[in-house]
Formats: sequence, structure tokens, C-alpha cells
Amino acid sequence: MTTSIKSKNVNILALFPTPVYETFLSREITKTELNYMNKVSTQLQKNTGNVTSKSKTVLKGKPLKKLENFFIEHVNHYFDEIIHSSSDIKPYITLSWLNYTKENEYHHAHEHENSMVSGVFYVSADESDSIRFYKSGYQQIKPSIKEYNLWNSTSWYVPARTGKLILFPSWLSHSVDHKKSDNLRISLAFNIFIKGTVGSEINITKLEL
Repeated sequence: MTTSIKSKNVNILALFPTPVYETFLSREITKTELNYMNKVSTQLQKNTGNVTSKSKTVLKGKPLKKLENFFIEHVNHYFDEIIHSSSDIKPYITLSWLNYTKENEYHHAHEHENSMVSGVFYVSADESDSIRFYKSGYQQIKPSIKEYNLWNSTSWYVPARTGKLILFPSWLSHSVDHKKSDNLRISLAFNIFIKGTVGSEINITKLEL
């Protein structure tokens, strides 16, 4: 099908886009931080496709305090720029854990319940690593695609790199494909909830968290 419509006369609105936030740690991960993570790795449990730390509060460890501060700084920026709440709320980390993925291991598609925003920080990753996000909603008809873009894709790969932090809505489904290289991928994941007042008395929606 061809068209004679000129692009400059058309405006396509990106209604309700999904925010996926990316940034990098501006320094190397310290030996103290790595040593603490290695200590945590001595107690692991099986996950779907890979393994995870038994501890689900790894960021409470003092050696990771600076990393936690880095995460919170960007979580606050995420809330300021994206959530843009008018009420007095404060985001905080509820759970945090380490994931370990070897060659041919993976992690199934999932969401994070009882959480508003989730994050993943890559302690160790290589050029072939990525995280895959999935478009929500039912697609009645799926025609063949000539070229994929942000509009017609049902999933999207975001590269995983050492020192990279990604924040995303906790309802957004995501997975990790089978790891292709023999380098161990280590990621630190965490969930965010809020403290404060949401809603209003006028609308009978006020809630203290």
C-alpha cells in the first residue's frame, strides 16, 4: 500500500508511553562492594532459569550503602520527572537481591507484585547481555511486519552493561533470554514502594502509607 500523504502534515501522538529509565554509575564498583556481594553469593537459591541470593535485603549491608544512595538518587529523579506527584510521598526500597546467570541460563517473563517501580543494576555484564520488555495489552490481529519500531513491536531489548541502572514500572513484564557467553552475569534487583499520603478526602481516596 502506498500513500501520498506528506509526513509534515501528520502528527502521531505517543499516548501513555511506558518509561524505562537508564543511567550509569560514574565510577568503578569497589573491591569492598564486590567482596560483600561475593559473600552474599555463598547462600543462593534456585530461581526459574538461574539462581538468586537467599537474602532479599542485600542493600541493607553497610558495604553497599553508597550504591543504595546512588539508586535512591535516581529513584527520586524518576518520581520527580515521571510520577510528578503533587502529594508528599517518599519512595523507598522494600526488597533487594542478587541474580546470577551462567551460560545457557535465563529468567522467565514476570512482573514485580506489591511494588510501584523496580530497578536492576548490572554488577557484571557483557556485550551480548540484555533485558527484554514486553508490550502489555491484547493484540487482536498481528500482520507481518516489514520493519519493527516502537509502535509495532510486542517486545523490546534493552542492552545490559556493567555499571548500568535501569528503572521501570513494576507492572511491566520482562525477561532475560538464554545467556550466550560463558561470562557470569550478576545483577542487583530491587523494588520501590512509597511512604506518605495519596489520594484526597474530597474524593474519598485518601490513604496514609
